[in-house]
Amino acid sequence: MGSFEISLQTSLNQIQSLLTNNPGWGVRGRVIHISKAGEGNMNVVLRIQTDNDERIILKQSRSYVNKYPAIAAPVDRIAVEYAFYQTINQYPVLSGFMPRLIGYDPKHHLLAIEDLGESSDYTYLYQRSTGWPAELNQQAYHFLSILHQLPVPGHYPDNLELRRLNAVHLFDYPFQNDHGFDLDQIQTGLQNLAQLYRQDENLREHIQVLRDQYLMQGDHLLHGDFYPGGWLHATSGFKVIDPEFSFIGPAEFDIGVIMAHQYMAHQSDEKVHFFLKSYKAPEGFSLQLCFQYCGVEILRRLIGLAQLPIDLTLDEKHQLLDRAVLMVVGG
Repeated sequence: MGSFEISLQTSLNQIQSLLTNNPGWGVRGRVIHISKAGEGNMNVVLRIQTDNDERIILKQSRSYVNKYPAIAAPVDRIAVEYAFYQTINQYPVLSGFMPRLIGYDPKHHLLAIEDLGESSDYTYLYQRSTGWPAELNQQAYHFLSILHQLPVPGHYPDNLELRRLNAVHLFDYPFQNDHGFDLDQIQTGLQNLAQLYRQDENLREHIQVLRDQYLMQGDHLLHGDFYPGGWLHATSGFKVIDPEFSFIGPAEFDIGVIMAHQYMAHQSDEKVHFFLKSYKAPEGFSLQLCFQYCGVEILRRLIGLAQLPIDLTLDEKHQLLDRAVLMVVGG
């Protein structure tokens, strides 16, 4: 069977053939149902059920972004995700936070993982009426504390091509005037507000320094996209998913990202700093660099293309953006 792209229109027999050709996955039943599993922004993600009541998630990468087919993306990003699962599977205290790895099919760019059942991500945390549970913070920082202390895996993929794509969204698009996305579609007045920061040459210079650091090889295994949209609220508890952006880099990046999302979810300095203290930082960890990446993430989420359902007034965004600039240029 040649390589092909799976979708909801793929026949049961074709999915069955995929499973049969991967006997190491241990799937014994016949496929009886295929359904969509989540939005799958980057990849196609399907839920497979067999007559043995086996439930599997199949995730396939393409040479483009699934949600935006016009955007090219490295098809081997699924291999990076597989490498992450292989690494953390050596550490049960970490693997318990993630779905169980079932198998990998490099020919079809497929990853098979445990189906955690009906679950939701944590993007509801951005709503003003929702608190950020202390237990959730503790679990998230605990996961990163262990992850960042791991010995650096030998021959881990550098994931440079996907990082370059991500760098455009992190460090470039938020500060460009010609990317064709009108922020007033998100919130009236946001387009004009963004211009204040796009004209700040000092800010742009600092952003480019951080961009270069992001693309360099670092010293710690990172998740690379650690935010509420990459976590699942499953019946078995807090779970971490989607490590396709993982790379060997600065631990400050992962921590800066989660801090940024706490601020965007109405968390106070006291709460953010309290949980930051619970993070067991590796040797040489720079709090200044951490806050700089925090500022970058706030800027890109509020005036970039990767928008989230953030419940902030325009004035609140203005205040938070000003703080983000101080984080970036002042550390």
